Amino acid sequence: MNLYTLWRKSQKWTISAVIFIGSTAMFLFWWMKGEVSPQHLHNHQPVQLVQEPPLDVIPTVDAATAEIAVAEPEKIRPEARAKRKTVLASVNPLKTKPPQPPVTINPQTMLIGGRDLFSIENGKLVKVRENWLAHEVRTGDEAVYLTHSDRIAVGGSKDSIQIYETSGSYCGNLTMPGGGTLDGYITKDLNAAIYLREGNIWRGIIDWQHCIITQEEQITNTGCFLGKPLKARLLAATGKAMLYRDHRYGLVHVNLDTGETQSGKLPVNSVRGPEQRLVLGDLSTHPPQLVVFDADTGKENYIPMASRIMPNGVHWLGEGKAAVILRNHIGLYDHADGSLKELYGTESRRETVRYIAASKPGQPYVFFEHSTNGIHMLHTKTKALHQIRSFTVHGLELLTGGYFLLNSDVAEADRRGTWLGRFGEPELQRIFAQPVKGRYASTQPTRNSIILKGDSNSVIVHAFNDWHLLNLRSAEIQKIPITGKELIAIR
Repeated sequence: MNLYTLWRKSQKWTISAVIFIGSTAMFLFWWMKGEVSPQHLHNHQPVQLVQEPPLDVIPTVDAATAEIAVAEPEKIRPEARAKRKTVLASVNPLKTKPPQPPVTINPQTMLIGGRDLFSIENGKLVKVRENWLAHEVRTGDEAVYLTHSDRIAVGGSKDSIQIYETSGSYCGNLTMPGGGTLDGYITKDLNAAIYLREGNIWRGIIDWQHCIITQEEQITNTGCFLGKPLKARLLAATGKAMLYRDHRYGLVHVNLDTGETQSGKLPVNSVRGPEQRLVLGDLSTHPPQLVVFDADTGKENYIPMASRIMPNGVHWLGEGKAAVILRNHIGLYDHADGSLKELYGTESRRETVRYIAASKPGQPYVFFEHSTNGIHMLHTKTKALHQIRSFTVHGLELLTGGYFLLNSDVAEADRRGTWLGRFGEPELQRIFAQPVKGRYASTQPTRNSIILKGDSNSVIVHAFNDWHLLNLRSAEIQKIPITGKELIAIR
């Protein structure tokens, strides 16, 4: 074997040896130059990249601060380390946001889209301030304007409630005295919180200025409220009382003033009213009975019925009134006198009516489908009927002022799309060439639109992953530039 053959067989090992010897020599040279010391290798700290501020905004640092800044990490006492962090945070312009002027909040016409603040002015969408909030709003969030403290509270999708100045500055999360988030609800006057702790119901006063709950008071001492989260167990919740459902004790009424508890039967097909006070449902009895619970008074009202309530057959209309869909007719419950009166009935017992789309509190209309005569819209005050003809309906949503959206997913080009209609008017106007899908269907309560209290001619509609401003009178659509983000109204 000659030298050339030996070199070919050991070529890769020769190259590896050269690389190892070279890298070792370079490392020893670096070591001897003093760039790395054994002490630094032993106390290795992760490298932090700090962006230097511009020269014209670098603050003056006194001698004591400079001494702390240049000291070795292992020689700094804990209190000095904390002071150094405070000083560095205060001098870093990236940590602070220039203060913005406050915004005059109008809950009637203002909305939050993502982090931006919008307003509806004269039927047009106006961006009031970009990147107004520190966090984006999410699906399920609600935004409430706190008039007494001039702040905004945002929450609902998560357990935390975020509080902001009207300038958009983040104040903090509403916290419990011992830390943590609120497991409960806030009363209608926004002054108190009702929450769960160690199996009992507690009440505290909300200090919105300091983002904390104070003046805690234990209401019950039974220790039997073990279900979490509390809001998922509530059928009704006001500042005076609550109705708590439990598989062991049934329906439990809690008087928040005295702490007294009383159990009763759980209703079926129960729906809570918009004021969070009344609950309407029926009992599994023969003959069927309609039952209404009043959380504030603790009273129960029982009314005999000819048949059971149909699935999704309770629609609260506001002012203590609710439409009740039974098998052959539709009734109107009025809590003022505790009566159930007939609004509509079929001509034959073989004909039936069923739920087709949700109503909205404050709107005196009910959608229903007749087994032989199609889909109708019923005016609950006048008992007038409006039949929707010539359309195959795959979704309906009630808006305001008698307007509604109709979703038709058919192959015929002259009927396909999303249409705008109004009670009493036979003609429909197409606003989208395609049917809207995703957020609502004919068998679920709708959350596809936002009704603006201060503008009766405009509504916000979600369609095709975008938000749109719809003019009800002209059927004109304006796209809102917040694709893929949530939009909520300020209440």
